[in-house]
Amino acid sequence: MADTRQSEDDGTLSRVLCGRIAAFALTVAALLIMASELVVPGTYSRSAVLVVGIVTAVVGITAWWFPWDRFGRWTVLLMVPFAFASVDLAWVTADRNGFNFSVSFVLIFALVGLALPRWTSLRLAPLLVVAFLMPLLAVPGQLATTGLGSAAYVIPLCVLLGEAIAWGMHRYAIAQAEIAESLASIQLLFDEAPIGISKLGLDGRFLEVNRAFADIHGFTREEMVGMSVRDVIFPDDVPLQQENIARLLSGEQDHFHMERRSVRSDGCIVWVSLNGSVVCDSQGEPVFMIGQMEDITERHELREQLRHHAVTDPLTGLPNRKLFMEHLDDALQSAESCGRHVALMFLDLDRFKLVNDGIGHDAGDRLLQRVGQRLQNALRPEDFLARFGGDEFTVLLPKITSREDTAKSTQKIIEALSARFQLHLAGQGSQREVSIGVSVGIAVYPGDAGDIDGLIKAADTAMYDAKQTGNAFRFYEHPVVVRGT
Repeated sequence: MADTRQSEDDGTLSRVLCGRIAAFALTVAALLIMASELVVPGTYSRSAVLVVGIVTAVVGITAWWFPWDRFGRWTVLLMVPFAFASVDLAWVTADRNGFNFSVSFVLIFALVGLALPRWTSLRLAPLLVVAFLMPLLAVPGQLATTGLGSAAYVIPLCVLLGEAIAWGMHRYAIAQAEIAESLASIQLLFDEAPIGISKLGLDGRFLEVNRAFADIHGFTREEMVGMSVRDVIFPDDVPLQQENIARLLSGEQDHFHMERRSVRSDGCIVWVSLNGSVVCDSQGEPVFMIGQMEDITERHELREQLRHHAVTDPLTGLPNRKLFMEHLDDALQSAESCGRHVALMFLDLDRFKLVNDGIGHDAGDRLLQRVGQRLQNALRPEDFLARFGGDEFTVLLPKITSREDTAKSTQKIIEALSARFQLHLAGQGSQREVSIGVSVGIAVYPGDAGDIDGLIKAADTAMYDAKQTGNAFRFYEHPVVVRGT
């Protein structure tokens, strides 16, 4: 049953198109029959010619509206015997034009090859022989004798032409099926791709998106078609994407890659990795753009966490030595270009070792955390605090006007740490009140040193001087050089 259905549906043209081609051919033939009678009246029966023409036209017009799609392709074959009969009646009742008679059969088989499967023309050969010879034998004469002579090459020509056209249409059908299969595979790959893919018009509106692309943005595929790309981009990232698209369309680049933020339908922000390219026509003019997108929100957050951990002290949450050195370098460059002064403080906690060894390392860790919090609260917004290591902290004052200004900031730090600390003792369920002090060394750029290493060394020296002398803080003092007399 499956093989029969396949043979009925073989061919390139649809059943509806096949039937309407036959209907159109009959209608045109009928009009030509009647036109020939009206333009050049013959010696034959005019009424008979008109009857043949009218009947053929009615059948052709009716066949045009016949529901061919409801029946198998074999239904079209019913038109062939009627076409043969029309040609034969036209021969009998008209002027018996031998050329038109032969050409009509050739055209019929050309249509058979165009609309029906291979071997149909060969199967119709016996019917062709009868249809071709019967009117010639029924109405004798010189034209009939000539027609009988031409049968030797007209009939084979009809069959060969029909089979040749049918073979060509069969090959064309195979090619079309392969193309359709390839297009279906491409569409399936597009629809089911694990990464988001979009087709974007030159006006910035989505022409087509796949399921993954729609899922990233929290919309359905149907909802995204027609939306502007601006509707799903985080506002701050719009200029960069527009710049990339402009360079893409102008031919400055054939693709681009960027990481940006997208806004989901629920308002949530997702980080995406986007690759964009342009599709051009044969003249090199842009037609549309293709975007490939991947949700990298988790990867981006992990990367930010790693970056944060790389420059952050894990105990206090303050910037670590590495980040502090970067800020110090930037501050010195800025101060040099603007003619400003920068102060660097080195802080070392007094009596911290007694707390750490006497109460425990857990208490020492909590003490460092509390110290960091108090220092942060005592500083100005533009000041930069970091844990340099152990019980040492550093403070960068990027904008100072005088030593007095720096001394005031230092005094606030000392006062912040002078109050006692309440520390919870782990495992004992009690608290211990501790008191510590701080020694601060201060160096000023560019007076005390002209580079990072010199400034750090000067502040460190001042801090040790403060600790040895018992002063809370000290500014760096240049050593006195005694020259011999």
